[in-house]
Amino acid sequence: MNDGEKLRAIVYNHVLEGLVSGKYKSGKYINIDSLSHSLNVSKTPIREALAELESENLISRDGRYYYVFTLSAAEVMMLYDVKRVLEGEAAFLATLKMNETSISEMEKITEDIKEILKSEISDAVRLAELSGNFHSIIAGMSGNKYLLKYIEEIRLKLKIVRLSLFTVYNRRIEDLEEHINVLRCIKSGDPELARNAMFDHQDKVTIFVKENLLMQFY
Repeated sequence: MNDGEKLRAIVYNHVLEGLVSGKYKSGKYINIDSLSHSLNVSKTPIREALAELESENLISRDGRYYYVFTLSAAEVMMLYDVKRVLEGEAAFLATLKMNETSISEMEKITEDIKEILKSEISDAVRLAELSGNFHSIIAGMSGNKYLLKYIEEIRLKLKIVRLSLFTVYNRRIEDLEEHINVLRCIKSGDPELARNAMFDHQDKVTIFVKENLLMQFY
C-alpha cells in the first residue's frame, strides 16, 4: 500500500467511524475542508475516500458536496424484511447443495470470531466483515447468483446499521451463537431446519435493530 492509499484508508476509516457512531447524521453534509484540516491531509485522498463511500451507498453526492445517505427507519425495516426472506431461502438451498470447502470456511469464520471476542478490544469492522463473509458463503453455496447479488446489495445498504450491531457486546455473543446454530442446521442436511434457523437469526437481529439502534441514526 503506497502513501496515497494509506491516506485514503485513514480518511475512509475516520468517516466510517463517524457514520457508525452517529457523528455524521443521516442527511447531513460532510465538509471536505473540515476533514482536511482535522486530519491534516490534502483534499485528494479525502475525495477518493468519499468516492469509495459513495460507491458503497453510505454517502451521496450533490454536485461538489457529499452528504450522509438518507435511509428512513421504515426503509431500514423494509430492507430487513426482504433480507430475512432471501437469507432464509439461501440457507435452504445451501443445505441441499452444501460442500465441504464452504462448510470448512464457515467453521473457520466462527473460530476467528471467537478469537476476536476473547480480546478486550472491540473490532466492530472486522466482526461485521466476518459475519458478512459467513452469510456470503451461504448465499454462494445456494447456487443462485441472483440471490447472492440481492443479499449483497441489501447488506451494503445496511452497512452502517450492521457495523453498529457489533459495538454492543451482548449482541456480538448472540450473533456468534446464532451463526453456529445456522451452520449446525445446514450440516444436519435438513433444509427446513436451516431455513428456520436463519429466520430466527434474522428476526433477532431485526428486533435488536428496532429496539436499540434506529434512534441513533433516525
